[in-house]
Amino acid sequence: INRVNLDFTMNRSKGFLKGTAGLICVATAMVAAPMIASAAGVAYQANKTVPNVRVTSHSFFGDEINLTVGPQPTMTRFSFSYYVDTRLQGSPSKNMTLSLHQMDGAMVGGRNAPGTVIESWTFPVSPSNTSSVDVSINIPGGLVVPQNLGWTISVTGLVGSDRVGLWAANTVVGSSLNDYWVNTGGTWGLATLAGGTPGTFAATVLAVPEPSVSQLGLIGIAFLFGSRFMRRK
Repeated sequence: INRVNLDFTMNRSKGFLKGTAGLICVATAMVAAPMIASAAGVAYQANKTVPNVRVTSHSFFGDEINLTVGPQPTMTRFSFSYYVDTRLQGSPSKNMTLSLHQMDGAMVGGRNAPGTVIESWTFPVSPSNTSSVDVSINIPGGLVVPQNLGWTISVTGLVGSDRVGLWAANTVVGSSLNDYWVNTGGTWGLATLAGGTPGTFAATVLAVPEPSVSQLGLIGIAFLFGSRFMRRK
């Protein structure tokens, strides 16, 4: 299985704190930070079905998933697996875009379709002599996402017998319905797989729960005391 690791760091502005009061502030905040970070874990996981079933008939499609943490967790990694025909030849024009969506699109079958794009990443489609490629999107700075989340792939540049798609999967952490979303000509619709196979695709989400009121309070107190000391100085 081919593996692709992609790192995306969210840019943050950095300030400088001066004096002893600033050091007190930073030290106290550092005590609080591990309390939040230590809660990171698997918020969603769907493993390939056995035998494996693949979906390759669409160029823009994906899944709607529900994470185990919310309502606004911070995602630190998104991993998924895709199918690629072993005959596919690599080319700069053959690309895949992974997108994360808010589920705020048009109503379809009583549900909102994928809508606002939260973030997207584009990368080359990788040839594979095993028919499977694992991709991990690492986000060290974190990305705030909704608990109910859409994820899609769109593939461009394929020619001839090229086939690229997603692996059907069974959800083991979090939840996903048994259908999936397909975009045809700019319009979203729902589709299902034959034989009762879940319309869910192999993916894993690592996320940090939204900080609790007490955790945010501890950090707030740290900076409050720090600012008071700085004013007195």
